[in-house]
Amino acid sequence: MRKSLWLTLLCLTGCANHEIRESWQNKLYALQQGENLKFRIVQIGDSHTAADFFSQAVRKRLQAHFGNGGLGFVYPVAVRGQQNANVQQLSQNWLSFRQRDPDNEKPPLGGIVSVAQENNWAKIIPYQPIQSLQYIRFNFKPESLANHLLLRDGKQRTLQIKPATKKWQSTLVKAFLPLQVQSENGLAKLGQLHIENNKKGLIYSALGINGARLSSLNKWQDNWLQELKKSQPDLIILSFGSNEIFNPYLNIQAEKQRWSLQIKKIKQALPNTGLLLISAPDMNTAQKNHCLAPKNLSAILKMQKQLAKNFRLKLWSWQEAMGGNCAMYRYQQQGLARKDGVHLTIKGYEMTGKKFADYLIKLAKP
Repeated sequence: MRKSLWLTLLCLTGCANHEIRESWQNKLYALQQGENLKFRIVQIGDSHTAADFFSQAVRKRLQAHFGNGGLGFVYPVAVRGQQNANVQQLSQNWLSFRQRDPDNEKPPLGGIVSVAQENNWAKIIPYQPIQSLQYIRFNFKPESLANHLLLRDGKQRTLQIKPATKKWQSTLVKAFLPLQVQSENGLAKLGQLHIENNKKGLIYSALGINGARLSSLNKWQDNWLQELKKSQPDLIILSFGSNEIFNPYLNIQAEKQRWSLQIKKIKQALPNTGLLLISAPDMNTAQKNHCLAPKNLSAILKMQKQLAKNFRLKLWSWQEAMGGNCAMYRYQQQGLARKDGVHLTIKGYEMTGKKFADYLIKLAKP
C-alpha cells in the first residue's frame, strides 16, 4: 500500500511517457561525474538558432558545467544572416547559398553550401585562441578527382585532402586552428565542418536557417541524417515553430503529420540518439502598446506538446520559461525583446538560454 501511494505521488509530479529517463541523460550524468566522455548536442532550428545568441548562452553554461569538448559544427565561410559566436570566418572568392545549390542540387547537412571561385581562400579563426590539436571533419564535393583541398593550419603545416569520388564525401583531419582552406585544381563545394578537441567534455552545435520550418529539412540532401550520424550526436534538439505560426495557409492537421514524419525519420536513422523539442517562444503582433498573440500561436504550441507526448520526447516550453501568455509584451517593455515581437534581444536570448541550460543540467541528475 505504501509503495502504491509513493508511485501515485511520483506520477503526479511527472510520470507521463515523455518524462521517462533516457540513456542520454545517464551519459550526461556520467560526464558530470568525471568520466572520460564526449557528449554532443546538435540544435537544429530557425532564425532563433541561426543568430547563435540563445545557443551560445546554452553552450557557455553547459561547457562550464560539463567541460568544453570543442567547437562543433562551423560554416567554413561567413554567410549573411548567420552567426557563429566562437569563430570568425574570413574568405576570398567563395560564394555561399542557403537552402539551395547553384547546380540545382540539394544542399548538404546544415542547408548551406559554399562554392569556391578562382583564386580562393577561406580562413577559420577562433575568437578565443585554441592551442590543442583539433579533429576536423570536412564535408565536400570536388569538381573533379584532380580537385583537392589545400589546408594550412595554425602551426604552418600544409595538409591535403584528396577526393575519393566526385560525390559529396566526408574526411577527418587533425590540425591546429586557425585554419586556412583553398580549393586547388578545381572549384570544390564545402558544407559544414565539425570541429572537436581531444578532451572530455560537451559540444553544443547550432544549425539554424533564417525563415526555416521543420519541413525545410526536406530541402537538404536525402542522406543528411547519415552525415549527421558521423558526428555521433547524443542529443538532437529541434527548435522550430515560429515560421509555422506565421504561415497564412496553416492546416494544423497537415502540419502535425509533417512533423510526425520528420520525427519518425530522425528516430529511425538515429535510434540511439535522444530527441528533444523546444517549443516556439511567446510572440506579440500588436503594433501598439499592448499584448496580441499571433492567431496560430496556441495551435502550434498545443501541437508541439501533443507530439512530445505521442513520441515520448522531452519538451522545453520557451513560452513558459519567458513567463507564459503575454511574456513577449513584457520582454519588450524590459528591453529583452525586439519590436517585431518575434525575436529577443541578445540579453533576452542569454536569459532564456541559461534557463534551458539549467533544464538540461537538471535532466542529467538521477
